[in-house]
Amino acid sequence: MIAHIVLFEPKVGTTAADRDSFLDALKAAVESIPTINRSFVGLTVKIGARYEAKMGDSTYSYASVLEFDDVDGLQSYLNHPMHERIGQLFWQHCERTLISDVDCFWLNSKK
Repeated sequence: MIAHIVLFEPKVGTTAADRDSFLDALKAAVESIPTINRSFVGLTVKIGARYEAKMGDSTYSYASVLEFDDVDGLQSYLNHPMHERIGQLFWQHCERTLISDVDCFWLNSKK
């Protein structure tokens, strides 16, 4: 499985309407692009864990994770016209980001 992990901080002044427009575009892509297996997006939660103190000043308010079977599936998503629209909205309203593509393997599955 390949995880496309995006941590991001919106620009100051990004409105709720801007956020909703981005989320609508992301939802449409998730529903339309068949290579996306699962997706998550959400607000970062601080729980008081010790590692949070080690994160320094480069924390991010939001995280998004999209899962694919393989690199080809991720490439299909990245090259899809709907991803272009997501990218336009993302860069229009994103102050900073950290993006990583991870080749995942299960240590233990409880399924």
